[in-house]
Amino acid sequence: MKIKVKLLDRAGKRTKKGYPIIVYASHNYQDRDWRTGYYAERNQWNPKLSKPTSKHPDYYMILDYLILIFFMLISTCQ
Repeated sequence: MKIKVKLLDRAGKRTKKGYPIIVYASHNYQDRDWRTGYYAERNQWNPKLSKPTSKHPDYYMILDYLILIFFMLISTCQ
């Protein structure tokens, strides 16, 4: 299973809140993506670590949500 978290920073995807944070998962040649409901600007996102920077106002809420998603995905694939 592969899980990636990315900021969807394409030109047409920007909203008033910023760019959406997307979770991508693939398992047994099946791909799925989830919108987290959280948004970030480019300067609030660390692409190397695939997580928000501490400057983001919802930093801890996003990290908690991502941990919850990871555990959910891992438990469903076992």
